[in-house]
Amino acid sequence: MRGAGLVRAAMATALLLAHVGLPFAARADDALEYYATVDRDSIGLDETVTLSVTLAVNGNKEPKPFELPQAPDFDVVSQGRSEQYAMGFGTGGGGFKKTRVYTIVLRPTREGELAIRPGVAVLEGRRYETGRLTIRVGGTGQGQARNGPAPRASPRASPFGGFPGGFPPLPGQDDDFDPFGTGAPPAEGDVLLRASVDKREVYPGEQVTLTIALLSRMDVGGIDGFQIPKFDGFWTEDLESPTQISGQTKVIDGVPWRVYLLRRRALFPLRDGVLSIQPAEVDVVTGNGFFSRRGKAKRRSQPIEITVKPLPGGAPAGFAPASVGTWTLDAEASPKTAAWGAPITLRLSASGVGNLRSLELPKLPEIDGMKTFEPTLSDEVTVQRGHFGGRRTLEYVLVPERAGAFTIPALELPYFDPATETFDVAKTASIELTVLPGKEAAPQPAAPEARPMARGDDSGGLAGIRTAAVLEGARTPLHERPWFVFALGLPALALLGSFAVPRLRAARERGEGDRRAKGAGRLAQRRLAGAQALADDGDPRVFEELDRALHAYLESRYGRSAFGLTRDRLSSFLTDAGAPPHAIEALRDALDACDAGRFAPGTMDAGAARRALSSATGAVDALEAGRSR
Repeated sequence: MRGAGLVRAAMATALLLAHVGLPFAARADDALEYYATVDRDSIGLDETVTLSVTLAVNGNKEPKPFELPQAPDFDVVSQGRSEQYAMGFGTGGGGFKKTRVYTIVLRPTREGELAIRPGVAVLEGRRYETGRLTIRVGGTGQGQARNGPAPRASPRASPFGGFPGGFPPLPGQDDDFDPFGTGAPPAEGDVLLRASVDKREVYPGEQVTLTIALLSRMDVGGIDGFQIPKFDGFWTEDLESPTQISGQTKVIDGVPWRVYLLRRRALFPLRDGVLSIQPAEVDVVTGNGFFSRRGKAKRRSQPIEITVKPLPGGAPAGFAPASVGTWTLDAEASPKTAAWGAPITLRLSASGVGNLRSLELPKLPEIDGMKTFEPTLSDEVTVQRGHFGGRRTLEYVLVPERAGAFTIPALELPYFDPATETFDVAKTASIELTVLPGKEAAPQPAAPEARPMARGDDSGGLAGIRTAAVLEGARTPLHERPWFVFALGLPALALLGSFAVPRLRAARERGEGDRRAKGAGRLAQRRLAGAQALADDGDPRVFEELDRALHAYLESRYGRSAFGLTRDRLSSFLTDAGAPPHAIEALRDALDACDAGRFAPGTMDAGAARRALSSATGAVDALEAGRSR
């Protein structure tokens, strides 16, 4: 019984389908549909009309010949095509129905009653025509909407905002923001390339966010030849560059679009005036090769103009035109208490939103008693909610040349905030440093405490008074003793020695000094050869070895240590010692290069070690040549 019921239900369903059919049923008298419509019957000479041509064929057959409607009195502005496939069942069984829609935008070349000739399609010996269409073309701005029913044209709605899972809102973008820049319907049919900006009026240095996206109602197989325009007058930074495109669905007036993000960039105007963003270009591969044929479509985005207002007057002292955005400034020194000659690191950082790459940080002024090396620059880029910015840091190395208290003054960064349209100043606090002597003085031993002496205590001091004495016999007089004659000569010998010994000691020291001075050049050459080996191996210790070699040479050559001497005091000492001026200058350059390599290695390039070694060798050679003269 149950099986018989199922059979009866199936037969009833079949009869119902045979009587009614589906909208796309494969019926012998509906093998092809071919018709054309326009969105308006009357337009102005400067306006366009959209011609929609629909061809629907049951099965996989193609009409031959096939001709689109001809419009000899119109120019073709753009042309697009879309295809849809459906499967249905009718009395004749199942089948495919393929629908192809051509969208052609036409612009009239003259006024009057202009005709669009019928299109022709022939399938299985049967001829189909779209029918003749007439468009009335009047003067400029005379266009009227078509009376009566017509195919619905999709109103312009932004494909970038207001849909779930879509693009995040851009900075400064509201609900009415129009990425197309016009209220007219798209002219490229089913594939569009559009560029949009979040602002059209900005200040120099203020961020403009540019988004380039592809919109399609067709299958997109790939992107070829994406060409980004040149941004003349802008500094650009990349925000998003997808390596693989993936579409997001946006429904506009009931029509689904796929939106593909191609690029998002931050643009910073470099000057005021009207700046243009030229169109981008892309070659789109359409179709998937299975249900639709593959093809290529070339698309261009629309140009965009940005109005850049000049900065207002009243800028604070020290303001740089690139300092636009919102910034904070901070400084940190480590350590704040150091020994004389030990390096101190100062980090000066600016953080915020704006064109980080062009931001100019304040210069550190000279600090008396401190040697300041060239800073190293580092950037840490961040993008927050579409805003480009981050942290820019200058790292200084300070080497104290004397002990005492030092102050790093407060620094200021004036900037213009485009959000509030006002100038502001970011400031740091001053930093106090303490430099201790390199060697602390040793404490002096305390004097021994005096104590009274008890009677009978002969451990030290005055002896006690003797209460008894023993008389002894007379001894031999001194002048009669044998050693008395020699004793008489001792003062003369001592006087002679007081004159002779210092002279002998000085002569010996001069001899040793001469020997050290003569051997100083050879010793320096051996140490410089060792430094050369380190330089060949790329060992950063080459600078320390050069510094030790130069100081050892100076001590051997001139008999005085150069450690602890400032460059000026060293120059004065060498000048008094008779060193040639060019040799002194070469020595100063070599010592400065060694300090830079030890305390600020980030500022040194690959050839710095070789240049420092060359300067050190030249300095030693020059000082040796001056000695020989």
